[in-house]
Amino acid sequence: MTRRTRSPFLVAFVMTLPLACSTPSGTESAGASTESGTTGSTATGTVTPTSSATGTAATTEVDEPTTSAASATSDTSTTSDTSTTSITSTTSTITGDGEITATTTSGTTQDCIPSGADETVCDLIDDDCNGIVDDVDVGDDGICDCVRIGLFGQPGSQSEETFKTWLNDRGPAVTVFADEPTLSPVLFAQVDIMVIRYLTRTYTAEEALALSTWIEAGGGVMVLSGYNGNPAVELPPYNALLANMGLELHSPLLNNAVTEWTDHPVAAGLTSVNFLVGWPVRSLPNMPDAAVPIATLDGYTVTAAHVHGAGRMVVWGDEWISFDSEWVMTPDVPKFWVNIFNYIGPANICTVPG
Repeated sequence: MTRRTRSPFLVAFVMTLPLACSTPSGTESAGASTESGTTGSTATGTVTPTSSATGTAATTEVDEPTTSAASATSDTSTTSDTSTTSITSTTSTITGDGEITATTTSGTTQDCIPSGADETVCDLIDDDCNGIVDDVDVGDDGICDCVRIGLFGQPGSQSEETFKTWLNDRGPAVTVFADEPTLSPVLFAQVDIMVIRYLTRTYTAEEALALSTWIEAGGGVMVLSGYNGNPAVELPPYNALLANMGLELHSPLLNNAVTEWTDHPVAAGLTSVNFLVGWPVRSLPNMPDAAVPIATLDGYTVTAAHVHGAGRMVVWGDEWISFDSEWVMTPDVPKFWVNIFNYIGPANICTVPG
């Protein structure tokens, strides 16, 4: 049977397999499609999608199918693209004389029906059927309007109002965690991207694990540092959180314009960004390839990318790109932030193509 829906997520599908040949009858509801026989034992598999209304990726819970009799088996294969799903089901049945007969059925279901040329609503639906959920960018500014951004940590010594206004004007929901609450799954469930600012307290191994686990599951992190020129004071909180990713900030302090960029998406279109008394970043010895250089200054890597499971992190050893003065004086700063958010943002939800 065929169920048409605009959702890109997995459609709940329940199939009951007859032990003997019978005429199936089908019913369809908003949550599942069910085909059942009138006699015999059944084998049932259920997939139920759930999602929050705030723009995060839906989670899928799968109940493995069980078989109550050895004489009924099923082999179902599914292939799909962004528009259709082909389903082939083979049911093997043992007849009264011991022979095995097989019945094969096939068909297609329509996964996505475009409702418009462009996405305009954060509704957890791939409205334009391009394979990306909620790629909404009404202002055409390069930032997804549906992404949830967190600012974690203390603000710096200068105003960040221009940066915050720029974010709010472009649609993302911004939550500020200035008091450095405990890093936990509950905290990370509120955001898609976390910008880490000035860290002033000790962070536990449990908090470091919560951060790395969230990134591994698809979270995105941008790290700013350089708020305090004393390495013994500033660096330990950062490095306690970065160690699970194989990264660390280190001396010496650097102060100059960054003009040496690698061929990396975060560096695309950039010419010069000021690095005003910040720290270099490097890989730990046990993970020598953890830091992928994005920019260098005086022979040191000052910004690096790191891929951790399904998620990504960018570390920039300075904090001034969030301050008002750099938004006025440095034309590349807005482009830098757009590149960062598009790089560390969700892979197939709330991503602006191109």
